[in-house]
Amino acid sequence: MSAPGSQRGAPPRLSEALRLAKRLAKRTARSLGPERMVQAAIELLRAAEPTYSQKTLALLLEDVIARSDVARQAELCQAVLLHWREGAAFAPYALRCFEVLEQNLSKLELQLGPGFEVCELGPGDSLCLASLIAAKGASYVGVDPWPPVLTPALYEDAARFFREETGLDVSSVLDMSSDPIRYSASIRREVSSLSLADASADFVFSIAVLEHVRDPQSMLAEGWRLLRPGGVALHSIDYEDHRGRGPAAWEFLRLSTSEWDRLHEGDKARDYTNRVRHSKWLALIEELGFEVVQVEVGRGTPPSDLRVHPDLLPFAEGDLEIQGAHFVLRKPAV
Repeated sequence: MSAPGSQRGAPPRLSEALRLAKRLAKRTARSLGPERMVQAAIELLRAAEPTYSQKTLALLLEDVIARSDVARQAELCQAVLLHWREGAAFAPYALRCFEVLEQNLSKLELQLGPGFEVCELGPGDSLCLASLIAAKGASYVGVDPWPPVLTPALYEDAARFFREETGLDVSSVLDMSSDPIRYSASIRREVSSLSLADASADFVFSIAVLEHVRDPQSMLAEGWRLLRPGGVALHSIDYEDHRGRGPAAWEFLRLSTSEWDRLHEGDKARDYTNRVRHSKWLALIEELGFEVVQVEVGRGTPPSDLRVHPDLLPFAEGDLEIQGAHFVLRKPAV
């Protein structure tokens, strides 16, 4: 079967995305595993042409990799993030996150709506997820030291995408008539959670954020403080080395604490991951007093030659195999 990676006849944005993926691949000197490149670049291609199926995009990327020199995923992931900040790429991702939130709340007989107070820890660059939550009538506050991107064209595209996919009209909470855009009182952004009152949220969540914090215990404790008694927390945590997938997903465990810290000084600080494993997260959660409603984990097989640095030991049994977890927690009512 011939590979479908030709750019002939491709839409202009898709063609540009493919060109970028190839150029990045050819510039690299080493590979951290093709899965990471495929995963990241599929998101880039989805931004270029959202109507392409996941399978088609995967085949496109496999062809790009096959016809390129070795691919360095870390560089491509940075390019994907840059593309997200300049285009409507994070709208499909925001919608997937929104659907996960609603599904989890539904299982607990909760729903987004008027009077429901939501706090997101680490929303990042986009207001897309915030706008979906607010469009359902809930009040949203995001806590992040970095400001969001507020480019009108990006949110115009996102608003169109959300109307077509869900029927939700986020223009009721986002004013895209000015540059930068403005957002309604139902959406707030705070640099620090310390500005928020105790027991002010019904729902606290984070998505692929807690692995990046320097003090995991303090961040979890802040979530506890912000929740009302009986409130729910949802945290999805990625335990992998973000620089690569496959065998490279465990690579950062070989490094000492001082070596790892040196790699994340200055402008690299934002890319820091704390290397905390599953058993430690569970212990921190239980120490705070959360009721663990549900835990789902993803597993993998670490390289046979993996030697974890003594700085990180000891690990509990199974810690190395668990690559990520999705926690649903409840703060006891009394």
